Amino acid sequence: MCGVFTSPIVGMEPIKEGASQYEPFIGVVLQRGTAFNVKSLATGIGSYFANQMLESEVRKSNGQLEKDQALEIVKKALQISYYRDCHAACHYNIAVSELDEGGSPRAIVSPKSESLATNWDISERVSGQFY
Repeated sequence: MCGVFTSPIVGMEPIKEGASQYEPFIGVVLQRGTAFNVKSLATGIGSYFANQMLESEVRKSNGQLEKDQALEIVKKALQISYYRDCHAACHYNIAVSELDEGGSPRAIVSPKSESLATNWDISERVSGQFY
């Protein structure tokens, strides 16, 4: 999936018509209007590196990840993508979609930017020109 022509949609939908209980979903709309739901999604360079890892982790847990587990998986996927994209920044913000006390959906965005823990020690042993 190309990140330029992919529109991810993340949110909550009622479990059934008129219900007050919601369940999360991730949807995708492609360039020509094809729409579908997925269990995990990465766009841009992450679609090449992170999608497989995200899908594998979701399958291992039968689709039932705790919030902390999911955040760790996302951070690992960001780190893998960062190491493979020389133009990326190592700072990111995370938003979480969850239910409030009344059962209504809401998004919580991390107010502070976080940084990836990276290790570039190997760069001292690399020589030559790489383009």
